[in-house]
Order: sequence, then structure tokens, then C-alpha cells
Amino acid sequence: MSETKKTLVAVAIEGTLLRTGGIPLLDEVNSRLYKKFNSSVAECYEHPEYLKEVLQEVFGEAHHEITRIIVKELTAFNYDDKVMQFIEKVNY
Repeated sequence: MSETKKTLVAVAIEGTLLRTGGIPLLDEVNSRLYKKFNSSVAECYEHPEYLKEVLQEVFGEAHHEITRIIVKELTAFNYDDKVMQFIEKVNY
């Protein structure tokens, strides 16, 4: 696995959360990821299902908008199959 891709995905997630709700929102998502899965945003590249579940808890149906923004950022880079698999898992 490429650390660069993992970092890019984490930055896209963190940036989206920071723009949406600032540090408190990023802290809330990281806190829930840690409590439920002993994980963090940085680990979501390997486990997009963790992110999807936490975003659904935090945002309800509005989680689709957050994922849309994350996906838009990542697809702008035309990444390979592994990143596209992440996008598919978190987006659906």
C-alpha cells in the first residue's frame, strides 16, 4: 500500500471535515472512530466502512453530502483502482 495514497485520503477527509464543522467536528469523528473501531481518520483508507458508519451516525442522511465532497476531492486526482475502491465503499 502506498503511504502517499493513504495520506492523500486522510487529508481529503480531514479537510472536508474541517471546512464543514471545524476542529470540533474532526475531533468528534476521530473520537467515534477510536471508540468504535480503535481507529482514526488516518486509518480509513484501509477501512472505509468505518468512516461511512461514523459519518452516518454524526450526520444522518446528510452524510451523503460529506462523502460527495470527499469523493470530489479524490476523483480530481484520477487515482488508481485502490483509491477508487475506497471511494466506492465509502460512497455507497
